Amino acid sequence: MSPSGISVKLEQAGKRYNRDWIFKKLDLELHTGDFISIAGANGAGKSTLLQCIMGYQSLSSGSLLYHFDGKPLAEDARFAYMSLVSPYLELPEGYTLQELIDFHFGLKALHPQFDLAAMLDACKLSAHLHKQLWHFSSGMKQRAKLLLGFGAATPLLFLDEPTTNLDQMGFEWYDYLMEGVMHHGKIIVVASNQLHETKRCNRELQLADYK
Repeated sequence: MSPSGISVKLEQAGKRYNRDWIFKKLDLELHTGDFISIAGANGAGKSTLLQCIMGYQSLSSGSLLYHFDGKPLAEDARFAYMSLVSPYLELPEGYTLQELIDFHFGLKALHPQFDLAAMLDACKLSAHLHKQLWHFSSGMKQRAKLLLGFGAATPLLFLDEPTTNLDQMGFEWYDYLMEGVMHHGKIIVVASNQLHETKRCNRELQLADYK
């Protein structure tokens, strides 16, 4: 699957819980090469909007449209085109890291420009390939999620507070990944208020503008 030709469109989109609107009347188009951050106060609904863009949560109003190479993409086909990195994403902790890698890249192809062995060394996980994930620290789990998300040959990459639980080395590795992925023809959406997570984004969406 080529990481080109993907587009996402929200038209007059809104999401509410009971009578409280998280966002409303939101129009947004995303195309290959867009690196957009979703900013807002804590608890404003950044993760909710991210999940609505992915189709993980349904909209209360408006529409969500996906196209690939100019043709509509069915809801049940979208999963193959996207990757998600989130501290709230659960990993199968009975798996070893190697089993997780094999499973993940059995579902989604490894990006041809992503040197998996080199990246495992860079994120300090090479020595832990045969360790079960329940023995991993929260930072190690987050590095594993970043490895899978950035390594997949998917044209859409969604990042929800992607450096949560990382130390300075992890921050630097994330920045290296972001710098490299800018040449891979993806759409990246980052839900975060942290400058070190969003500094490479070329667009910003402020949730406060859609209340």
